[in-house]
Amino acid sequence: MILAFGFGNVWMLGWLAAAAAPILIHLWNRRHHQEHAWAATRFLLKALQTQARRLRIEQWLLLALRVAAIAFVMLAAAQPFATSLPRTLTSEPVHRIFVLDCSFSMAYRPAAETLFDHARDRIRELIESAAPGDAASLVTMGLGAQTIVGAPSFQPQQFLGELDRVKCSDGIAHLGDALQAVENVIARAEQTTPRLTQREVYVFSDLTRPTWQPDDAAARAALARSFASLQERAEVRVVNVAPAAASNLAITSLQPLEGLVSTRNEVEFEAGVRGWGGSAAAAELTAIVDGRTVESGRLALSPDQSGSWTFSHRFDKPGEHTLEVRVADERLTPDDRRWRTINVRDQIRVLAVLPTGADLQRDSLLLALDPTQSGAGLVAVTVSSEADWPAEPLEEFSAVVFENVEQFAPAEARRLATYLGQGGSVVFVLGDRVDIGRYNEVLGGGPNRTRLLPLRLTDLAAAGDYRFDPLGYLHPAVASFRGQEAAGLLTAVVARYVRMAGQSGSSAATAMAFNSGDPALVIESLAGGRVMVLATPITATVDRQTGLPWNSLAASPALVPLVQEMLRTALESHDAEDLLVGRVLTGRAPGGAEVRDPAGQQHSVTSSVEQGGAWSFTAEQAGVYEVISRGGATRLFAVNVDPRESDISHVAADWLPPAVLDGATGPAAASAGSVSAAAPRPLERGCLALGLALLAIEGWYAWSLGRRR
Repeated sequence: MILAFGFGNVWMLGWLAAAAAPILIHLWNRRHHQEHAWAATRFLLKALQTQARRLRIEQWLLLALRVAAIAFVMLAAAQPFATSLPRTLTSEPVHRIFVLDCSFSMAYRPAAETLFDHARDRIRELIESAAPGDAASLVTMGLGAQTIVGAPSFQPQQFLGELDRVKCSDGIAHLGDALQAVENVIARAEQTTPRLTQREVYVFSDLTRPTWQPDDAAARAALARSFASLQERAEVRVVNVAPAAASNLAITSLQPLEGLVSTRNEVEFEAGVRGWGGSAAAAELTAIVDGRTVESGRLALSPDQSGSWTFSHRFDKPGEHTLEVRVADERLTPDDRRWRTINVRDQIRVLAVLPTGADLQRDSLLLALDPTQSGAGLVAVTVSSEADWPAEPLEEFSAVVFENVEQFAPAEARRLATYLGQGGSVVFVLGDRVDIGRYNEVLGGGPNRTRLLPLRLTDLAAAGDYRFDPLGYLHPAVASFRGQEAAGLLTAVVARYVRMAGQSGSSAATAMAFNSGDPALVIESLAGGRVMVLATPITATVDRQTGLPWNSLAASPALVPLVQEMLRTALESHDAEDLLVGRVLTGRAPGGAEVRDPAGQQHSVTSSVEQGGAWSFTAEQAGVYEVISRGGATRLFAVNVDPRESDISHVAADWLPPAVLDGATGPAAASAGSVSAAAPRPLERGCLALGLALLAIEGWYAWSLGRRR
């Protein structure tokens, strides 16, 4: 590193002449005398000469202290500073590693070009001005961290070709992964090109808060450590390409307000809209169903606030439909649209699998699923026994509910996995007949088996007096009970239930627990569909050990609304999930499938025979994906951008990790095109402190000399 020095107030350097004052005073006060030989003094001459030499040294040291003290005080008044010049001024070749932010916020267009284009042009300028023998590498951070040019490239045109092929993504930036990728590039270069000992790392980013200021304190500390580690191996510069002021409008959510969407009723939808930028905004909104505009509206937003826009639509035919909401905003387009796929049903067909010999007239599950018991309502229930259900055409049912079924065979588990892979929903209602060991063995996953249980079943809870805990009514399955304490959910008595515990790889959500802390209702998206488990039976069940009922749900007024909400939540399969860019889409299609992405490109995906025909595909763009199985079945997935990246305000300098503060340039500097030097380090405080310290030392030293005399 080459250090350069400068002064903020160069005219104050003229006062350095004041440092000559002690010298002038010293010369003025020198005694002028004539020497005369005197015999009596000859014997003292040798001793006087020795003492004179000591006094002369002390006087010169005192004079130097006075001059230096005044000089440093005057230097402080001139506001000195130091800065590091780029290593390009040295004769040694430089290895520059560029980190380019490709998150969708970099698509912001404050003027003619986007922030991403501006950053890429800046990298191009640095490459074109590099000295012969310099090398470059390129790392991007968008959909994860990708090393585009890993080995040091000594061919500028080849590097620029790779740079031109990089596109802004629909994902969010992962700064920690990018810094680790840079560490890997440096480690590789140290092995393959050891002569490149000079390294510079440039991070071009808009410094958005989700990337640079994580909410988690541990994540922020990890970033600071990563930068500190990197600065031990290279000179790091962070270049902020964001404008000083920016504003943005985004669609942040889109969901139906109705539980079950059918052709029999008009459905109300709600779109969340958020504005950033500190000024009031009027959002122009459009709702589109299957490519056709169905409604338009206008929403007034307060500065930096969110709002919601509701609209209604009635679907005229069953099947999968695509819903889209747009907001008019030309500055940042990726978050101006949000999609949702809606599975519309003419009638919801449910297969209820009951224990062999169950009393259908008194079964509480059947009553709760279809309170009219007519079969002509929105929910139509088909009843089957645990022995006969494998013969049923599962693909014709929207959901399959197993109540107190003893066990499953491996072939039956494979059928369920295939059904889930087609977007189906399965509900397990546990009871006294459940063989816990067989459930875990057959449905709990393992070699060549698909996991169909959100949690592992452990044992039966000891008989007791338990109550349901809705956990603040946060989950949609129980949210309708909020404020309805008299509905009976909190007063239902539970004496026995099957205990469940977490297992590796599970992302199950606990919608409701018992007051003992054990899960009561858990939900997880598995094998392409949705699986729900209720730990206690719905139909009145008498415990064979105690002779007491397992619970009082059958007689509770909460029974019907609870089962209806469970069914609604179970049917909110892949179409209800807010899939984000970067998510792995999954399903089952024996023989493979074709995936058509939002850009219209076709991709062939293969299925795993060992996993029952499971397939997977990573969604790298926002929009609607169409998956067509080899058998001709079609399934839609809606994938959206992460709304956290829509906040285009950049972090302040004091929020940056301390290790990079010296290398960060603000928006003004970035827009000016200067990335050649780090931010200046002010030195006036140090000069002033040193000058005052020298004055204190001079006073003490003069006092000590006076005492000796």
